[in-house]
Formats: sequence, C-alpha cells, structure tokens
Amino acid sequence: MSKMKPIEQAIIEDLFEMGDGWILDFNNDSLQKFVKKSIDINIYKDENYTDYKSKAKKMKQIFEEESDKKVAKLLKDLIEYYEGYAYKNKKENRKEEIDEINKVIGRLSKAEGFSIDVQNNISWKKLEEEIEYYMKKDNYEFILDRLHTFTVKFLKYILEKHNIQSKNQKNNNLPLHSLIGNLKNYYIENNAIDSEFSLKAISINISLFEKFNDIRNNKSYAHDNIILNKIESEFVIRNIINTINFISNIETINEEKEFHLL
Repeated sequence: MSKMKPIEQAIIEDLFEMGDGWILDFNNDSLQKFVKKSIDINIYKDENYTDYKSKAKKMKQIFEEESDKKVAKLLKDLIEYYEGYAYKNKKENRKEEIDEINKVIGRLSKAEGFSIDVQNNISWKKLEEEIEYYMKKDNYEFILDRLHTFTVKFLKYILEKHNIQSKNQKNNNLPLHSLIGNLKNYYIENNAIDSEFSLKAISINISLFEKFNDIRNNKSYAHDNIILNKIESEFVIRNIINTINFISNIETINEEKEFHLL
C-alpha cells in the first residue's frame, strides 16, 4: 500500500481528469497496455484486479494496494503521457500541479527504502510475514536466528546510508548493540527524534540488543543450544520487531523532511 496523502491523491485525480471514471483519453484497452508496460500489472486479469471497475477506480486501486515504488513509477509515466496529451489537446499549462506530483513521486521513490531488500536479502515485509507464519507453528527458535541476522543487516544498511561506521578500528564488524548505539548518537546529533521518551527507549534497547545477541548465540538454533521458551521468545521477537518498525518509520519521516527542504 502506498503512502500517498489524501491531498496528493486529489491533485493527481484532478490533473488526470478522473472525476467521471475516466483517465485522460484512455480506453480500457489502451489503459491496460499502458499500466502493464509501466508496472507489469494487468488491471483486468491479474489477481485482485478481475472485478469490473471504471478506469479511474482501477487507478485508485493501484494507489491503495501497490507499493510506493510501483505507484511512483506509474505516476512518472502518467506525467509523461499527460504532457503529450495536454499539448495535443491544447490544454492549459498546469505546471504547479505537475510539480506537486513530481514531489510525490520523489517522496514515494524514497519511502520504500526499508521495505525493499536489504543488501539483496529478504525484505522486511516478507520477513514479518514469515515471522507470523512460523510463530503460528511455534517455531520460535528459527525466528530468533533469522531475525537477528536481518536486524544486523538492517542497522548496517542505515548506518552506511548515513556514512556512519559499522566496523571498529580493526575492521571487525561491530556487535548489534553497538550498531544501534551509533544510530542513536546520530539521531541526537541531527535532531532526528523529538521526544525524550523515544530517545530513552532507544537507549534501553541498546542493552536489550546486547541481550538479543546472547539469546541468538546461546538459545536459538544458531548453535547447538537449549532453546528459549515460547513465551519469552515471542516477547523478544515482538520487541525487536517494534524497534525495527520504529527506526524504519523515523528514517522515512526524516527523508520526507529532507525532500521538502530541497
């Protein structure tokens, strides 16, 4: 689901003349081919797209259900199409609306940073789904190891994005709790977090992540260990998931701020 704001969608619907169920001068066939070429979705045959709807409602469905990346790509292609359409039909210059939509495209293109693959590994969205699946099967020992591996890569990915070291002076990888500690310091220095509560929570998580290292190494299937019990395993997993989601959202919000300052 894309993170498009209602006011942004209203501007898009107005520019692309979606008020009466149409989209510019597209017919069903031409719109189907256009969307297929743009984001590889068949709006009449793909799963979840077989219900009969107007062209405008098909487009709104894409906005509501598809990823930021796909919505941004489709909007970019629609803007290019609109410019040709406007020239051919001698439409008024709507540069202001186009500029606003280009801002949306830029924001959506950036916003997907933490749902995409981290260092060519499994995406966070898919991992969350996998975690829920294995928890239903009480396979917590597998999740603990898998989640630890992802968390390390996730934090290293963010630190590298901010040009923060993820290795020590001997070029050895920093442990998990040091990674989140470095990220906390970056947030403080750059005023990335507003509340003392959130900063305190991250500080507490530094020690929790140190204990997560211990659980992964000594109480999961990472090695030949006695496995942590179900109740505590789920408690650990939920806490780590909440922390990852919080950091991901903070990163997205701050990228939006940076974009609007450009």
